Amino acid sequence: MRIFLILFLLSFSISCSAAELTDKKWPSSECTQCTKISVGKVQLKMDLTQIHEIFTNKNKGAVLGFCLTKECKNKSDMLAISEETPFSVTGLKDEKLVNVYKRIGVSNIIEFLEKIGTKTKDPLVNVFRASHNIDRAKGYYRYQQNGITVYWMHFNKNKDDVLYILRKNEIFSIKGVIDQMFVKNALAALSIRD
Repeated sequence: MRIFLILFLLSFSISCSAAELTDKKWPSSECTQCTKISVGKVQLKMDLTQIHEIFTNKNKGAVLGFCLTKECKNKSDMLAISEETPFSVTGLKDEKLVNVYKRIGVSNIIEFLEKIGTKTKDPLVNVFRASHNIDRAKGYYRYQQNGITVYWMHFNKNKDDVLYILRKNEIFSIKGVIDQMFVKNALAALSIRD
């Protein structure tokens, strides 16, 4: 009974307002106040005049966080850049991940992010759309250039935004306060080192 209620609520919320994956042009930037930032293999540009503190998290590997206000007491004031895995993106490991991929007709994380970006009647895809909050997103955008694909899940309150940066089997994320200017500056100089 519980699963039917969840599926009904998911289908209702998806039919009310749901973002669909939309292609965007890779931005160029002329930010004179921006500085290159490197986190692991990822290099991007950020406007340092908006950053009040930079911190690292030893427990999560290559994670670099930025406090965007002087207080920086909660998530709405932060931005974090980290390395990801298919498990951290989907919540599924090994055999379960393979089974879900087969069930929804995809073979890798890029195809997964593409699939959940499209409205569908498939209840399993809708579960993943809901778990990624796409059903309440303001927009879900894809940028592609030089073998790099970026997905931006953009919400009304930017503190929950996510940028997934993918190249082949490598996945990185930027989570937190993300707006159009940040995306423009970050992607204009985005690169992934070998």
